[in-house]
Amino acid sequence: MKNHQKNTLPLTPIVCGNAIGFPLPFVDAIWVGFFYTTKLKFMMKTCNTCFTEKTIDRFGKNKSTKDGKCYYCKDCIKKSATDYRKANKVKIAESQRERYKDPKKRKDKLRLNELWRQNNRSYYRDYYQAKKLNLSTVERQMLKKEL
Repeated sequence: MKNHQKNTLPLTPIVCGNAIGFPLPFVDAIWVGFFYTTKLKFMMKTCNTCFTEKTIDRFGKNKSTKDGKCYYCKDCIKKSATDYRKANKVKIAESQRERYKDPKKRKDKLRLNELWRQNNRSYYRDYYQAKKLNLSTVERQMLKKEL
C-alpha cells in the first residue's frame, strides 16, 4: 500500500490540508507516511464559442453536464450578455417598467431593499469610502482584511 503506481487512485480517503475527501479524476494521490497528499492537475476545457482551450476555473457551473461545467467560458457568456443588452435596450426597459407597474409589488421590493440596507450599513460605508479613494474590488478586500 505504500507505493502506488502513477495514475491509480486509492479507494481510501485522502487528506488535503485540513480537509478529508475522496480522490477526484484530476487529482494524483501520493502515499506519504500515514496519509495521502494530493497534487492538483489543471484540467483544460475547450469553449464551444471561441474554441480556445482554457483552464476549468474559467467555466461556470452546470450540474446537467458530465463534468459539471458550462459549455461556454465566462468571457464568452459575458460578451454575449453585453451584446444582448446593447441590442435590446428598449425590450429590457419595457420589461423593467412592467415589473414595477403593480404598486404593491414595488412597495414590497422597496421595503425589502431598505431592510437589507439597514442590516448592512457597514457594507455601504466601506463601499463608498473605497469608491472615494478609487479602489478596485480586490484592493478594497485587501484593505478590509488588514483592518
